[in-house]
Amino acid sequence: MKKEIKVEVKNDFTVCDNTGKLLQEFKVGEQFDVMLNENTWQFICGEIVVAEYNYFGNITMHDGFKLI
Repeated sequence: MKKEIKVEVKNDFTVCDNTGKLLQEFKVGEQFDVMLNENTWQFICGEIVVAEYNYFGNITMHDGFKLI
C-alpha cells in the first residue's frame, strides 16, 4: 500500500463551509503530494478527501482529481 500519492486537479472547484466562507480553492492542473491518513485509509488534501483505499486495497479516486 502506498503511503503517499501525487494527484492533479481535473476541474476548477472550491470548498466552502456552511456560511459560504471559502476554505480552499483548486485550479485545473495543480498538483499535490498527498499523505495517507492511516486511521481512515484516506488521502486528505486540506479540507477534502481526494482518494481512499477500498476494501480490496485498491485506490479509489474522488471526483475532480486524477492520480499521476
